[in-house]
Amino acid sequence: MSCSKSIAVDIGTSTIGMALVDETTGAILAQCGKNNSQKKHGADVAARIRYGSTKEGALAMKMLVQEDLIRGFFELTKEWQTIKTIVISANTTMEYLFLGRNTEKLGSYPFSMEDSGWREYSFQEVFSLSNNSYEEEIIETMKQCQANVILLPCISTFVGGDIVSGLYHLKFLERKSVSLLLDLGTNGEMAIAGENGFYTTSVAAGPAFEASIHGAGRKGTALLEWIARARCRNQMNKEGTIARKYEGTGIPLGEGLILKQEIIRKIQLAKGALLAGIELLLKQYGITAQEVAEVYIGGNFGFHLDMKSAILVGMLPSNFQGKIKVVGNASLKGAIDCIFDRNAKEEMEHMIREIQSINLAETKEFQELFIRRMEFAPIRL
Repeated sequence: MSCSKSIAVDIGTSTIGMALVDETTGAILAQCGKNNSQKKHGADVAARIRYGSTKEGALAMKMLVQEDLIRGFFELTKEWQTIKTIVISANTTMEYLFLGRNTEKLGSYPFSMEDSGWREYSFQEVFSLSNNSYEEEIIETMKQCQANVILLPCISTFVGGDIVSGLYHLKFLERKSVSLLLDLGTNGEMAIAGENGFYTTSVAAGPAFEASIHGAGRKGTALLEWIARARCRNQMNKEGTIARKYEGTGIPLGEGLILKQEIIRKIQLAKGALLAGIELLLKQYGITAQEVAEVYIGGNFGFHLDMKSAILVGMLPSNFQGKIKVVGNASLKGAIDCIFDRNAKEEMEHMIREIQSINLAETKEFQELFIRRMEFAPIRL
């Protein structure tokens, strides 16, 4: 007799992570990852919101991401009749587009969202069988699936179920010492918790951390290391301007790799937004970076990040040195936890009632600080 299995999913703006779990033993039987095919209509959340703000656009986005999921499920297992539950964690926009919902209100003031709590559906309610690109084998397997689909609750338009899932996994509600979670992906979402309360916010990092160095597919994590080296070698100044001798050619990195001015500017904008967000969140909480006890770094970008380089170029406060713990895909881990925790719904809903969500990006203070924090220099907060 086949054992009962469940699937946990993290739908990121750039990538999708999935895990097949044995409900009896708790073992992770298989994992896979996919690029989010919605990227063809925009690399960041703002572009997805614009594209999904019509009925036709929202439906197109739904079909793209659901095909990514279906093909991922099929890689994990062909015995869909054994799947009991599918738990999906995602940011607010990705949840809307997974359901094919119009995103217009997410992108216009007052940035409102609807029906964003813990939701449960049957597989047949949410997954479309009308995609002509599916093979007959996949369609027949989909028809057999009787799984319960759970969408994790969102906090606000800007802070979604992925952060809720990560905070739940890290047990932030139970923390007495001050803890900070930074989820570093296409967006920079963050949360702080302790005796002074529970706050979250989000800043737009955009696709900058996935930018490539000319000559190779080096991603943002490697870029920070190269930028840190260029600063130490005086090949660029703290304002991010490369030395005059490299203005026409870019900074040579060896092996045919070249660091171009436009790439540095993209990273500069993203890191400035992130550091400004961290500083204002700490200010809202009423502490300095020195008083933070633990800093958890999650997200796809965060998993590969060189922390020394991040501090050296001023992407993270120097006061975080020695406090950082890399947690990988906390969103997916939280979705896996939900499979086994009967109290998950109650705990997440309680957490959301406790959290105060702050829209820093709309404030004048953030805009002014963002400009100042674009410098490539270590900073103490």
